[in-house]
Parts: sequence; structure tokens; C-alpha cells
Amino acid sequence: MTDGIVGHVASTGEEVILSDAYTDDRFSPMVDEMTGYKTQSVLCLPLKADDGRIIGVTQMINKREGHFLEEDKILLKVGGVEKRHFFEIRTRLSLRSPRAR
Repeated sequence: MTDGIVGHVASTGEEVILSDAYTDDRFSPMVDEMTGYKTQSVLCLPLKADDGRIIGVTQMINKREGHFLEEDKILLKVGGVEKRHFFEIRTRLSLRSPRAR
């Protein structure tokens, strides 16, 4: 998965903050075109396991007031820690489950 901002973050681990998504070559307008929605600002961060592996991506779009800032990134990271632990616990449980085999 390397398409769009999420794909870029998933494949590189780079954190991305954009104030105008359409001016960035990594942005894919495909979802906007399908839904009629207009993405403007983007904050996108990798979710990493304790060992550094990228296990997901979290993204926020179109901040209601102003542009995304470093402070927003910190808040999203705190939420991402909770998501990361959820994914890791779910993965461990599914690996132990006989149904997962």
C-alpha cells in the first residue's frame, strides 16, 4: 500500500502535516472524487509497535479551525498509543485462537 498520504506514511513511517492536500503530489483525490468531499488539511501518523514495526496509520482531515499544528500531532500520537495497544492485543489473541488457524 503506497497510494496517497496514508500509503506514503505506511510505507515510510514519515509523519505528514499538510495545510492544502491538493498541492502535495502524494495526495490522491480518488476518495474525494467518489464521495464529493473536499479534503483540505491532513495530519497523518504511523502507528508503530513497541519494536518499531508500522502496524497501521491514523489520519485526521480538515481541522475545523486553522491548520494542523505540532500540538495536534502530539494529541493524535497519544490517541495512537491507545490504538496501537488495541491492535497488538487483538493480534496476540487472534494468534492464540484455534479459529485463526
